Amino acid sequence: IMLTSATPLLLSSTAFVIYEFITFRQWMVRELEIQSGIIGANNIGNLIFRAVGIDTREDAAATLKSLDANEHIVAAGIFAQDGVLLAAFGDENFLPATPSGDHFFFKENHLILFKPVVQDDETIGTVFIQSDLSILNERLQQYIGIVLIFILGAFIVAFFLSTILQRLISRPILHLAG
Repeated sequence: IMLTSATPLLLSSTAFVIYEFITFRQWMVRELEIQSGIIGANNIGNLIFRAVGIDTREDAAATLKSLDANEHIVAAGIFAQDGVLLAAFGDENFLPATPSGDHFFFKENHLILFKPVVQDDETIGTVFIQSDLSILNERLQQYIGIVLIFILGAFIVAFFLSTILQRLISRPILHLAG
């Protein structure tokens, strides 16, 4: 009885954890896209001035400073249209040599995002953000802990129910059979 009740519970709990893992990763990507969009919008002027030869690195760096609010951002950068780094934030060892397209990917224990800055249908720069996945790992550990407590509780309830049902149903039948 316990094996019968535990199997679907384990399968549904596993499906729940996998679903949460996938949706949380999507949420993380969406959050970085929003942050990169804000940074890009705040740096359109800096990128345009950079294209005509005016040094705006200090202003661009000031806008990246807002990433201090997110402790999971390990590095960020604003690249001009020609691929030159305009401003950097965090650990510069994580910065790419050149920006690339509009995409994101998960690599080792990081989420990496490149988002173009577009003005009048022309790409004038790229925002790069790299975040660690510690928040995802913490959340997964919480969910696994919740699932384990839930399964343990279900096992205890199933054990007591099977004990009571055995006394009420199985014993009288075995007694009659004897």
